[in-house]
Amino acid sequence: VPGEIVMFPAPVSAPLVTSTVSARSVPGARCTRLAPAVAKAVRTARAGMKNKTKAIGNFLFLGPTGTGKTETALALAEALFGDDSFLKKYTMEDYSEENAVTQLVGAPQGYQGHEQGGQLINNMLDTPECVNLFDEIEKAHGNVVNPFLAVTDTKNAYLVGRRTGEKVWFSNAVNIFTSNVGQSYFLNPTLNREEARDLALQELRRNPEFKPEFLGRLNIFCYDRLTPEAVESIAKKTLRDVSTLAIEQGVTINLPVEDNIKQMCD
Repeated sequence: VPGEIVMFPAPVSAPLVTSTVSARSVPGARCTRLAPAVAKAVRTARAGMKNKTKAIGNFLFLGPTGTGKTETALALAEALFGDDSFLKKYTMEDYSEENAVTQLVGAPQGYQGHEQGGQLINNMLDTPECVNLFDEIEKAHGNVVNPFLAVTDTKNAYLVGRRTGEKVWFSNAVNIFTSNVGQSYFLNPTLNREEARDLALQELRRNPEFKPEFLGRLNIFCYDRLTPEAVESIAKKTLRDVSTLAIEQGVTINLPVEDNIKQMCD
């Protein structure tokens, strides 16, 4: 419902978002600018100071595979809504065909399957307070990208449900798009962070599927390549998680000592 202000489970602040993101994100991923930006958007929404018919926030996470973009989105869902089940993920590779837009927003009335609606529309009707994650947006067909202009509109963020013809509002949602465009620059050891970011953004803007008016509505955050220290931290965290699961099943696992992990990651 446009104008209805979502009530978050707890006061949302930059430290809260930062601590939640830090606890769950891939070690070494640089998200320091992200937490304050999201916290500011949420505080503005809670205070009733944002346009009541636009989304809480629209973000693009740009960077190589495996640097924590999806995990960051899960952490944001947990921080904002109390549980990461409020993350609704859409793998955009599944929408690479020209007619795939009907899977996302539904078929027009009178067409076969229109009564089923689309995945995005149905999820928004069921859970309007959520974080929408559109993963690897560059793999979607251009027809699928078009509805995102409406979702990220700066005044009226809604789609028309093709099943019922009603407006489906995104005013209580955060929309996150991820992309691996330009990842070769981020992985190039001869480029520093600023050079890699600038080249990746140039490639993003050259992509004909990403219209300037769409990119202009997004706050863009870049993820660096992982350092050896970050890879080591990931390995240790993964082994701890495996060990915890094994103990819950009554199984004991002998894990490599830290020196062996460091040697494998070097």
